[in-house]
Amino acid sequence: MKLNRYFKYSEFEKCLDQILNRSENHSWQKSVIGKSVLRKSIYGLKFGSGNNRVLIWSQMHGNEFPSTRALIRL
Repeated sequence: MKLNRYFKYSEFEKCLDQILNRSENHSWQKSVIGKSVLRKSIYGLKFGSGNNRVLIWSQMHGNEFPSTRALIRL
């Protein structure tokens, strides 16, 4: 699924679930790490193992959509 320039939260959740349900991504763990001021879930994804950790942050503010679209494509 591809996200358009402006997308609804429900479209993002559907896209995220489609990615996580792919067979090669079974080791990924999705968790709710917080709630927005609108009480929508903020998700964290964890995968891989090792000593190094990488944090990738998307959408500090609700209208910063390009970073979320880039992460979905990544």
